[in-house]
Amino acid sequence: MTQNNILLISGAILPVIITVIIGYISGKRKDFNWQQAGDINKIVMLYALPLSIFSNMVMTPRHIVMTMGPVAVAIILALILSFVIPLLVARYLFRRALALSTLQALAIGSPAVPFIGTSVLAFLFGTVSASLITVSSITQNVFQLPLVMILMSVATGDKSQHISFGARVVNAIKQPVVWSPVIALIIVPITFALIGGFAAGIGPMMLEGIGKLAPPGGMLMFALLYFA
Repeated sequence: MTQNNILLISGAILPVIITVIIGYISGKRKDFNWQQAGDINKIVMLYALPLSIFSNMVMTPRHIVMTMGPVAVAIILALILSFVIPLLVARYLFRRALALSTLQALAIGSPAVPFIGTSVLAFLFGTVSASLITVSSITQNVFQLPLVMILMSVATGDKSQHISFGARVVNAIKQPVVWSPVIALIIVPITFALIGGFAAGIGPMMLEGIGKLAPPGGMLMFALLYFA
């Protein structure tokens, strides 16, 4: 491994490590409680993260997005299989409880791509990483999380949570982290084309500034939730 590669990897990973350390220190000092960490989580998931994905998708060249079909399919299959296979192995091979099997499968097959990816992948690959992060986020929100909620409700016997998979998928699609990249990919280019690219220089600068909100906020939220 060359010195340039070491510096590149260090530049991508060090901000994550430093932010997690800050979160750890804040948790140990009890600067934030669980309720406050939950509020930070809501801000990140409803506003900062969708804005980051939206801005990166807008600034990703269209020809790059259109040629990423095979990569997107590979990511979707990888996330589905990395969740389903550990679930089946834990449940039927090791005979573990359904709730434990579900949580283990979630821990194995659901990487924190929306949070860590916006910092690490964006540093390594630039705005092109937005497509990868978007596909991962949508797969996790539309497939993994609804299935986890259903399995956990079955495992705990909570009938009030027995909502169909389709209904949970619809609820997931309503989340900003799912529909914001769709708007960036379809509606924004059409709008820009209709208005003739008005303020083309100002738009990217604005979007780039907005996009910088999510990575540190997401990582700090992750650390606070874990250590608070």
